[in-house]
Amino acid sequence: MAIVVQVSEFRKNLAMYLGKIDEGYEIDLKKGNKYEAKIVGHPKRKKLVNMAKNILESVKKLDKKYPIKGGKNLSRDIDKILYGNIGR
Repeated sequence: MAIVVQVSEFRKNLAMYLGKIDEGYEIDLKKGNKYEAKIVGHPKRKKLVNMAKNILESVKKLDKKYPIKGGKNLSRDIDKILYGNIGR
């Protein structure tokens, strides 16, 4: 899906339009009646965002299963989460 927008409007609401690109929209920039550019999201970026969301969900599950107790023995707790119970 494409959004057609004037260059000046794109500059004013840059953050909103960049969010739209992440949602999968294409943005066609116009200056007057003339098309200046087309902005599309990079295909790898979408994969990276999805992968980051999956990693965050995994970390939340691990945090529930192995809660870190107020920073005490933090290094040992992190090792336990990463490598499993290693007998310490």
